[in-house]
This record gives sequence, C-alpha cells and structure tokens, in this order.
Amino acid sequence: MIPAWKLKREWNRLVMQASQWHWFLFAGLRRRRHDIHKTFAMKVTEGAVAPAPNMAILLIYQPDTVLGSTYDTLDHFRDKGVSPVVVSNTPLSAADEARLADKAHLVIQRPNYGYDFGGYRDAVLALKSRKIHLENLFIVNDSIWFPIWPDCDLIDRALANPADLFGIFYNDREGREHRSHLQSYFFRFGPKVLHSRDFLTFWRRIMLTNNKHMVIRQCEMKLTHYFTSRGYSRDQLYDLTTLKAATKALPDDQLREALEYHALVETRSAPEIAKILADTSGNWRTRAEQMIDGEKVAKYYLIAHPHTLFGQMKSPMIKKDKQPIYSFQRGEMVRLGYDKDMRPIVAEEVRHRIGDASQLPR
Repeated sequence: MIPAWKLKREWNRLVMQASQWHWFLFAGLRRRRHDIHKTFAMKVTEGAVAPAPNMAILLIYQPDTVLGSTYDTLDHFRDKGVSPVVVSNTPLSAADEARLADKAHLVIQRPNYGYDFGGYRDAVLALKSRKIHLENLFIVNDSIWFPIWPDCDLIDRALANPADLFGIFYNDREGREHRSHLQSYFFRFGPKVLHSRDFLTFWRRIMLTNNKHMVIRQCEMKLTHYFTSRGYSRDQLYDLTTLKAATKALPDDQLREALEYHALVETRSAPEIAKILADTSGNWRTRAEQMIDGEKVAKYYLIAHPHTLFGQMKSPMIKKDKQPIYSFQRGEMVRLGYDKDMRPIVAEEVRHRIGDASQLPR
C-alpha cells in the first residue's frame, strides 16, 4: 500500500512540471520583450545617497505600505558604508517613494516579473548602465528581517571574507551538487566576480519566469553552480554541518523542546521523534543525535528551532513568510523571549506575525 503522502507528492510534482513547459519555450522571448519595454514599465527615482564601491540591492514586495524594518535595513547598510538601491516589485505610495529615496541611491519600481531574481537583474543592469565602480555588491530581499540584532556584524564579516561569493546558508545536497546552493535572500559578490564578464553574462541570460518553483530551480540553484563552476570561490556563514552541530549542542531540556517542535513542523519525523521522547532508558539523547546526524530531523535552517537558530547560532536573520510553520516558529521565539534582545522595530513586527501549533497543517 503506497502511503497517501507519497501519492500526493507525486501528483503535485506532475502538476508542477506541467505548469513549466511554456516558460521553457517562451522565457527568452518574454525576457527580450521585458528589456525592450522596461523603460516604460519601470520608474527610477534618484535618491539622496551617493554611489559607493560597496553597494546593496534590496528587493522589496510590500503592497500595502513599506515596513519600518525596511528603513532600518537601509540605515544599517549606510552605517556600514554600503550605498543601497531599493527595487520594489509593486508600486509605491508617494510618501514611501520619497522616504526610500532619502535613504537610497536609487528607487526602482517595476512589475513583479521574474519575482526576486527579476528585480535583482534589473537593478544589476541599472548599476552597470551607470558605470559605477563596484568592489562589493550585496543582494538582499525582504523575505527576511535583517538585521535583527543591535550589534549585527554580518556586513563586516561578509566584507572581510575573501570568497568571491558569500551567503548566509549553503544548502548542501550530497550527491546532487547541481542542486547545492546558497540561499538567495542574501548574497555578497566580491570584486573578482564583479569585474568579470561572467557576472553580467549570468544576469543578462538568466531565465525570468513567474513560476515560483522554476525561479528556485533555474535561478537560485543555478547561480551558485554557475559561478563556482567557473572557478570563483564560495563561502557562507552556516551550512548543514554547523546547523547539526548547533542543534546537538543544546542542553537536554532545550533539545527535548526542539524535538517536540520539529515533530510538529517536520511531520514525517514525528513518529520516530515520539519514540525518542518516550524513551526512559536514558538513551534518548544518543538516539536523537543519531537522527540529527542522519538528517532525518532539524536539517532546515529557515525553520530551525529558536534555541538552535538564536540561542546557539545567533542567526542574523529570520524568515518573514506567512506560512503557518514560520508563524509558529516566530510564536515560539517570542514565547522563549528571544525577541527581547532584538532591534525594537524587528521585535515589534515579529510580535504582530506570530502563530501557534493549532495553525499547523495536520
């Protein structure tokens, strides 16, 4: 008897594949049409901040109003000597446009074509057209809150890192190197990449699509492989090894809390986790660590338990996503008091976007 979850997974995979064929056929034509017409479709506003050797592209999609934490992010970049460019994939109010322009070098408003990578691309090409000499370029999107700590040093660490391409977390898919990649909400490109032909070639030729799954496969996953396969070095703040080590470093009471949490957000692991938590032989921790080492639980950075993510790893970001698992994660973060040490504007926004276990899918 085939489990229902496997049947559902295969059906969803077939539906997903069927939705992609026309993008493979016509993506190039659509991209060229976008490039021809974007002068009319995009609005570029000059900002008050001068260009600099270190610049950042901040991609936002906030249809209602721009969050206070977004302005805080721009201030953080400027405090670190980084000149930001804002790309909005939705129209801005006049007030938000003016306030963003006061804190950025450029504000670009564009249609939401190609999602985050479409916005990244238009900003990269805009900077190129202005012949700005770049030594480092950060690319960040507002799917995360960043920075979340008052003393955040991620920008400093990224600038000091000698790698040509730097990110926060590297998804290492053992045996499937073409799918191993830096997660796309934070990149730092160094001078060797920026001064090469490869950098502009990648952005000019990238597939633009409004199929979110294809954005992950054709853009996010391919970016890391594209540059590393051409000899550019890569580094990251964390990877799966550091994530597993951080989880195993939790004291007993926190590890049990983390296991209970992962049983709710990684439901396939729930039966085995329940057996471990019910183990009265004193061997439960060894079994839990074996499960972690075997990547059967606690292997996803973005949904890691707050004790791992903040207590052990001091993560510089947290996911904004509205999905119940992230709302639940934020709820646990607040319940455990991690929000108290965060930047006030981030803590305030997080507290308005929390959920509990009752919202999780069963």
